[in-house]
Amino acid sequence: MDAERPLSANERIKAASNFLRGTIAEGLRQIETGALADDDTQLTKFHGFYQQDDRDLRAERGKQRMEKAFSFMVRMRVPAGILTPVQWLKVEKLAVERANHTIRLTTRETVQFHGILKGNLKPLMQGLHDDLLDTIAACGDVNRNVIATTDPWRRALYATVSGLARDIAAHLLPHSRAWHEIWLEDEKVSGGVVEDEPIYGRTYMPRKFKIAVALPPHNDVDVFAHDLGFIAIVERGRIIGYNVVVGGGMGMTHGEPETYPRTGNVIGFCKARDAIDVAAVSLEFLQLVRFGIVSISAAADVEKPVVSSKSNLSLVARPAASANDTVTCDSLFRRRGRREAHVQIAAFGSELAKPADRYDVP
Repeated sequence: MDAERPLSANERIKAASNFLRGTIAEGLRQIETGALADDDTQLTKFHGFYQQDDRDLRAERGKQRMEKAFSFMVRMRVPAGILTPVQWLKVEKLAVERANHTIRLTTRETVQFHGILKGNLKPLMQGLHDDLLDTIAACGDVNRNVIATTDPWRRALYATVSGLARDIAAHLLPHSRAWHEIWLEDEKVSGGVVEDEPIYGRTYMPRKFKIAVALPPHNDVDVFAHDLGFIAIVERGRIIGYNVVVGGGMGMTHGEPETYPRTGNVIGFCKARDAIDVAAVSLEFLQLVRFGIVSISAAADVEKPVVSSKSNLSLVARPAASANDTVTCDSLFRRRGRREAHVQIAAFGSELAKPADRYDVP
């Protein structure tokens, strides 16, 4: 999803990173410092961790002409927030052996380790992988951990929404093998398939993208505060589809009034079998607009379908009929730019129907 346009500084780092490899592997071998290179700290987000330092020690270590007390925060990828008992025990073991003896449970259904020294990063990643866990895309400018309502008392419905969260997470996972090569020391096969990022492109996304799946009557996932949300519609004890919500988010940039928190808009209903395609085309549509490949103008007088190359669905953007129907293109997905582009997201081809107006309540 790359376009011929000037890249930002961060996008240049991503584009030149050889699909998120950078010099991370070389930096891990530099035992004379507890830090990684500045450019690599932008890439490690995609591997699921951030470089930090102890602020309480900055002044004193500065006086002693010492390096900052660097450590790392590692975030796991746990779609729907589900861990097996064996996996949970491994998390506890790694927190004690490789981190600062704490386990942080996040509001987006995942786990964070804190206080990890550079030499413990690779053993921690390998320990997670041993029990079928990883940290791929837990941070960074990609689709983040996909969350879902927790409702184990309705087992069949819970299995469906948590399964959708896992399937979306897998479908939108970056294709790069950088994580496996760096942390598991997988060797790249000579003469293999040329690496590519068919969904994200070499510069990935401009910002993070968050998805939630809600199972009424609960909204523990805060579905209207996400870039993309799915609200399950239940009939006769089974999920027949989802109301689709776009454009929510609580983020804003200080000093930039055009960025602001907003709740998402319900734009239609999709059948259960189409939910993954809807997620893919929503993300791709954002990419097309952000990179200027598709231009949406308030002055346009015809509907312009934006057809996803990754699915059989299309997203139609058209000028809104009235102010009540409009959302700005940047506020729709919380992105800056094109503030003049008032549009209404009309349909995903013929598949996205009128939103369901009722939810089964047990």
